[in-house]
Amino acid sequence: MDDKTHIIHTSTPSGASYAPDYAGVCSDLGDTLSVSASVSTCAAATNESCSDLSNSLITARADTDTNTNINTDTDAEYCEAADGAKSPLRRCIVSGQSLPKDNLIRFVVAPDRSLIPDIYEKLPGRGLWVEATDQAISEAIDKKRFAWAARGKVTLPDDLLGMVQNQVKQRLRNQLALANRCGDMAAGIEKSMDVLRSGQAGLYATSSSPESDARSGICHKNPDLPVVDCFTSEELGTLIGRESITHIIVKKGNICFKGVQLHRLYQQLGGKALGNHG
Repeated sequence: MDDKTHIIHTSTPSGASYAPDYAGVCSDLGDTLSVSASVSTCAAATNESCSDLSNSLITARADTDTNTNINTDTDAEYCEAADGAKSPLRRCIVSGQSLPKDNLIRFVVAPDRSLIPDIYEKLPGRGLWVEATDQAISEAIDKKRFAWAARGKVTLPDDLLGMVQNQVKQRLRNQLALANRCGDMAAGIEKSMDVLRSGQAGLYATSSSPESDARSGICHKNPDLPVVDCFTSEELGTLIGRESITHIIVKKGNICFKGVQLHRLYQQLGGKALGNHG
């Protein structure tokens, strides 16, 4: 016999014939398949029910967010900013619109329930965002939108809008100081004109009046050049360590772009020109 072949002999009782119980086997197999099909059907029904429940919860959450207009500090949505970068969207608690966060002002509620403007967007806590316009902030104050969004009492400063304007102005000044430290600034009329002739000028800061010959000449030849005129000559002078300066040019680049953006916010918030008009 071949070593690889194994024969099994099955003995049967005398006079009996060997007849396997195929009917019993098939019956057991049928019961097994029936139970398996029932389990699969239940699992499919359960998955479908869970899916419907999940979709219902998502829809309810979306409806809740739409109805409450309460904003959170999440980066779920983006839009393309003016410099080509992606800017996160935030929802304004006044209008309910989702806007680029560069066009909004962030506020937080302190532990003592006082409202604090967070111009640098660094303070801990849940942000309450308002479109960066004097009208939107005034409406948020008048209609008590801060207390509504914070779901509780909030104490507002006496001059919230003025506080926001001053903070944006201070941040703009810091941006100009950064340009000086990085070598992106030209101070004085002669150096300013050199940068203007080179085509690298991105921002013009001056304390002179619009009627002055130097300013009108620069603006006439460069009509698209942003003009920052919210600082006195003494304030501009502190940027470069002088008692006063009248004309400053910031070269094009990321620092300049942020400066232009901050000045635009300052104007939208109702900030006024404060140059030494003389």
